[in-house]
Amino acid sequence: MTNTASFIGEYTHSLDVKGRVALPVKFRQKLTAGAIITRGLDRTLFVYNKSDWEVLAQKLVALPLSQWNLTDREEF
Repeated sequence: MTNTASFIGEYTHSLDVKGRVALPVKFRQKLTAGAIITRGLDRTLFVYNKSDWEVLAQKLVALPLSQWNLTDREEF
């Protein structure tokens, strides 16, 4: 993946009245073309810019179903 930004750390934010969370400025600066947010591990969120998400999605689609470990999935 090219131009990959990595955000590592802990950020605590509250939701507004519409259920939205405000992203810190340093995140928004790296995600000007939009973002894909998905559930991560241990109650975390993974944030991808659109181009990185497309690369990852293509890799996931190419995996045989036998490689998917669906039994380890934990819901929020």
